[in-house]
Amino acid sequence: MAAKGEVGGQRGKRLSLGVLLGSGFLLALAALAVWGLVVTWNFAGDVKISIHGYIAMALGVVGTIFMAGGLIWLAYYSARKGYDQPHDEP
Repeated sequence: MAAKGEVGGQRGKRLSLGVLLGSGFLLALAALAVWGLVVTWNFAGDVKISIHGYIAMALGVVGTIFMAGGLIWLAYYSARKGYDQPHDEP
């Protein structure tokens, strides 16, 4: 017999309060970061950026996202393959 909230022996797809609060906190943190970026950009005044500056900025953002994703992937790969487990010493 399936427990309450389970369908066919699997847990329901309901989000817990912790997941919702954590997601809300992260979204608020991201909004705060964007707000800080806009305020800082406007505080700098009339700054002229060439096309090369925009290209460098875009490459920096894309490179950072790929590097972060790659490092997270490596952490999961290492954990799944057992590389994080301690080795038995003879």
